[in-house]
Amino acid sequence: MNANELAEGIETIAQNNSNLDEQIRGLMVDTATMLRQQQDEIDAIRNRFTLAFWHDTFVEVKKPNSDLIYRFKLDETNDI
Repeated sequence: MNANELAEGIETIAQNNSNLDEQIRGLMVDTATMLRQQQDEIDAIRNRFTLAFWHDTFVEVKKPNSDLIYRFKLDETNDI
């Protein structure tokens, strides 16, 4: 489950449960809105960074929104 699905569930409960106090219902709707905003921010940050996958002898680097994968051979020395 991601934040958007959780937000949808919270909002559905708030809208369909007439027994809830208006203040609680309002908080639930606000919570759902904030969850959606945070998921959008997370997605935006994730799309700015390059993904790197480390293997025993090489590193694969993939840029977001691209099918290109670059492979770099790791040096045999372990001096860092």
